[in-house]
Amino acid sequence: MKVVIVESPAKAKTINKYLGKDYHVLASFG
Repeated sequence: MKVVIVESPAKAKTINKYLGKDYHVLASFG
């Protein structure tokens, strides 16, 4: 599993949809 960290939770949700199950997207909240 690969982890991707982005700034906003909304962005994290969207990116999660595109990347699929091999990736886990987390939000840093700024």
